[in-house]
Amino acid sequence: MNCLNIFFAFLLFNYFCFAQTPKDFQNKGNERINIKDYEGAIREYTKAIELDSTYYYAFLNRGICKYELADYKAAIEDYNIVVRLNRNYTKAYCNRGLCKHKLGDNKEAIKDYNLAIEINPKYTIAYYNRANAKKELEDYKGALKDYNKAIDLNPRYTEAYTNRGIVNEHFKDYPAAIKDYTQVIELNQKNAEAYNNRGNSKWLSADYYGGIQDNNKAIELNPTFSKAYFIRGVCKYAANDKQGGCADLKKAMDLGYMEAYEKVNEFCK
Repeated sequence: MNCLNIFFAFLLFNYFCFAQTPKDFQNKGNERINIKDYEGAIREYTKAIELDSTYYYAFLNRGICKYELADYKAAIEDYNIVVRLNRNYTKAYCNRGLCKHKLGDNKEAIKDYNLAIEINPKYTIAYYNRANAKKELEDYKGALKDYNKAIDLNPRYTEAYTNRGIVNEHFKDYPAAIKDYTQVIELNQKNAEAYNNRGNSKWLSADYYGGIQDNNKAIELNPTFSKAYFIRGVCKYAANDKQGGCADLKKAMDLGYMEAYEKVNEFCK
């Protein structure tokens, strides 16, 4: 064997031993995602796609990166390709719905969540996302039904309890809202927002002392929580503690809570 043949044999050996597959680039992209280097991940997924234009996992993950970079229209384009390549890939429909939701097109987002649920009737996050879109469209009854379903499928779904509590507040069903926020607290006792939300429902139901106690806890957990000072302030004022109420309202105002300005002008002259 002459030197030229040996050289070509060496090149072929290296090609077959070290040639990278779409899966290799996919794995590299995943490593980039894990450290939130979304632009770097996009480059790796694009290399995978260049090697195999039917490799829908790379399109899906590239879409996720574009979503994280707030390039929602470009992400939708990638998800469109995924569903053309695999019409039963529920995650692609759900992710595409999220992009449409971010773009304010909740009606089209709901269509995608519907498709995901038709394929997998136990797809919890699709019910949750559909509920959020319905809430944005002021379909509160539909949202409540979907939050109920999400919670039935996952009884530890704190975000679903939180948002169901907000819908219950809309219906002025404060006991139900308080129950939802209490469930969130039982799942995470360091959730300052849950204490604040429950305190807000207690304030709206005229349980001013309960509202004060909950927002004491919210402020203990987050000393710069402006809304917690606001709710505690209006509760104190309603409970005839004008001095304490005004102090809290002014603190909320100092922290930038806009509604506090009106209350300070009304109550604290």
